[in-house]
Order: sequence, then C-alpha cells, then structure tokens
Amino acid sequence: METDPMSLIVTEVYDALIAAGAPDEKARAAAGAIPMVETLATKQDMADLKAASKQDMAEVRTEMKQDFTEFKTEMKQDFTEFKTEMKQDFTEFKTEMKQDFAEFRTEMKQELTEFRTEMKQDFAGFRTETKQEMTEFKAETKGGIVGLKEDVHVLKRDMAVLKLAFAPAVLALLVKLVFFP
Repeated sequence: METDPMSLIVTEVYDALIAAGAPDEKARAAAGAIPMVETLATKQDMADLKAASKQDMAEVRTEMKQDFTEFKTEMKQDFTEFKTEMKQDFTEFKTEMKQDFAEFRTEMKQELTEFRTEMKQDFAGFRTETKQEMTEFKAETKGGIVGLKEDVHVLKRDMAVLKLAFAPAVLALLVKLVFFP
C-alpha cells in the first residue's frame, strides 16, 4: 500500500477488507469512502457542541436581556426628559399666554377709557348743540307766537268792526225776507 495521508482507522478498514478477501481496488475505494476521523463528530463532540451552543445561547440571551434592559432604561430616560421638556414648554406657553392676556386686558382698558372719554366729549358737544338749537327754536317759536297773537288780535278787531258795520244791514235784509216775501 502506498503512503497515503489516511488516518489510522481508514488504514485498518483497508487492511480488514483485504484480509476478508476483497479485491485491492474495491478495498481502497471502500476505505477512501469512509470519512477521516478528524472530520467525523463523536458523541462527545456532539455533547460538547450542544453544551457550547447552550452556553452561546445563554450568552446571547443574557446580552439580549441586557440590551433590552438598557434600551428600556434609555427609553424611560428619554420619555422622562421629553415629559420634562413638554412640562417646561407648557409652563412657558402658559406664562406667555398669561402675559399676552394681561397686555391685551391693559390695552382694552386703555382703549375703553379713551372711548368713554371721546363719548363723553361727543355727548357733551351734542347736549350743548341741542340746548342751543332748542333755545333758538324757543326764541323763534316765541317770536312766531307773539306775531300770531298780534295777527289774532288784529283779526278780532277787524271782525268787531265788520260786525258793527254789517250787522244792521244783515238784520234789515233778514227782516225783509221774513216779513216781506
């Protein structure tokens, strides 16, 4: 047999096949088909691999738990910071709104005071104009009444004169019509 980098077990299989009467080529092919010991896994290898896998999984699980705990802690911290910022922003907004409302109230009071002052001045001016117009109207009306009284007096006098002038003539005409048809 040639020097082949086969393992001891493979050489033993070849020798056993030759001793059993198998042709050389078939024994060589059969021994070559068997994997080398270095590439085969034993039960112990499988148990070691299983233990290593369990250990690796435990380590991964521990790392995942730790990562999740860190993530959870970071999220809580971020949420707390966000909540604090929102409270601060709301407090600032509330303060600004109070300030703006106070300024608005002050401006409205000032404008209302100015409006009242203007209205009082306008009403005083209107009252003065109305009194003046009423005084003028009274004077005109008094003058008209005095003139009317004078006209009525003149009319009464004229009627009295007419009565005296026409009364005997009208009486004579009525007597003539009644007694002398």
